[in-house]
Amino acid sequence: MASKLEVTTEDLYQVPKDRRAEMIDGEVVLMPPTGDFPAAAGGEVFASLREFGRRTGSGRAYTDNVGFIVDLPGRKSFSPDAAFYTGPRTGGRLPDCDQLDLDDDHIIELKR
Repeated sequence: MASKLEVTTEDLYQVPKDRRAEMIDGEVVLMPPTGDFPAAAGGEVFASLREFGRRTGSGRAYTDNVGFIVDLPGRKSFSPDAAFYTGPRTGGRLPDCDQLDLDDDHIIELKR
């Protein structure tokens, strides 16, 4: 019986840049576009997080479709509806990727 190989971030980077994907349960899963409610609600959350970051200088707010490398049960990457990131700037890109490392930052995923 052949064992299933778990995907890595290198597999995720093979997804075309115009598509959104996450690593879930050892597979690269293509994600659908954000809909009306999550996009509007995520925009409001982002605006609040952005204002907080500007006021306190403690981090940066991000809208949806920003990828984070995570260590969550069943997940190795995550693209939340809004995020507040306190890590270092990457200059726009980590080596060979667009992902940020998520440690103790705040992510918000909206469900209907």
